[in-house]
Amino acid sequence: MEALFENTTKPKGGYEPGEGDGGGTDIYIDVNHTTIQGEELRTNIISIGHEEGHAFRIDQGLVEGDYVANDMNPDNTNLIKLHISKIMEKEEIEATHIENIIRAQLDPTGKKYPLRATYDNKELYKRNPFTNEVETYKKTLKTIKDDYNYYKKL
Repeated sequence: MEALFENTTKPKGGYEPGEGDGGGTDIYIDVNHTTIQGEELRTNIISIGHEEGHAFRIDQGLVEGDYVANDMNPDNTNLIKLHISKIMEKEEIEATHIENIIRAQLDPTGKKYPLRATYDNKELYKRNPFTNEVETYKKTLKTIKDDYNYYKKL
C-alpha cells in the first residue's frame, strides 16, 4: 500500500511499539526553514528540537502503533486515515511540548522565544456525521500543557 502521509520524522526500518532502541529514527529537517507559523526563530535549534521530539517519542515506543488493516472491510482506507489522524494530532501536541521546553531553556524570560501556544491549521481527517464520508479539515491544536511549569529551575 502506498503511504498516505509524508512526515519529517520517520522510523528507520519500521516501527514496533515498545521496541525503541534509542537509535532507530531518522529526522529530515529543512535548515533553510527558520520560521514557525510566521515567527522568525533566528535559530534552528527550536525546529530541530521539535523534530527530535518526534524521533524521541518513536524511539521510546511512545507513539501508538499502526492500524491493523482488514482488507475485507470496504471502509478500510477511511479507518486507516482516521487512525493516523488521531496519532498525528497527539504527536504534534507532544513534539510541540518538547519544543516549548527548549524555548523556555533558551529564553527563561519568554520574551525572545515565547512558548508556542498552538499548532495552527493541522490538517486532519474526520468522518462527516451527515454523509459518513471521511474528509479533511484543519484544526488548531492547543500545545501548552496547563500542569507543566516550562520555566522551572533545573
